[in-house]
Amino acid sequence: MNHETLEKIEQLIPLIVNWEEQWEKFILQYGIPLSDELKEDAAYIGVTHVDQVRLLQVPSIPMPTDPMIINIFLTIENYHLDAHASCLRYGIFIRADCSNIRFRITHELTHTAQCEQWGGPEPFCREYLRQLFTLGYEEMPFEQEANTFAHFTCIRRGETLPKPDELVNSVGNTMRTLRQ
Repeated sequence: MNHETLEKIEQLIPLIVNWEEQWEKFILQYGIPLSDELKEDAAYIGVTHVDQVRLLQVPSIPMPTDPMIINIFLTIENYHLDAHASCLRYGIFIRADCSNIRFRITHELTHTAQCEQWGGPEPFCREYLRQLFTLGYEEMPFEQEANTFAHFTCIRRGETLPKPDELVNSVGNTMRTLRQ
């Protein structure tokens, strides 16, 4: 990652965090609490404040509209915007048409736990973007950990796992639709 990209990312962090916090408030107001079974999953994953988490089913995941944010993400190879789910700390969007809901929710709950462990939205966002821009989406430790926890949670619950080709494009915030 070059110095110019690093500076752009650092400038965008407050914008991204502000956008995330606004949507998190919306989800916390209109979303539903986790079921008892999902609360158990969240605790297993390491979420500290399980009772604060809310889920909101939507037709599509809202994405930032700020051109600066969009343009920086367009530079990432294999990064797409057609997410099936998205974690905004304690608020989780789930796209209404997604399949394998437990995998997607537990993946996002892992990001909730990571956000708590990293000290909140801003430090988590900074580290998430550092990993994304230096390693790429598929190699990010945050995403690998989320896929691992989701995988083991589904196995623990005896649920079907997504096919390997579904994993790459199903759980992260993605930007393919903007490139078209």
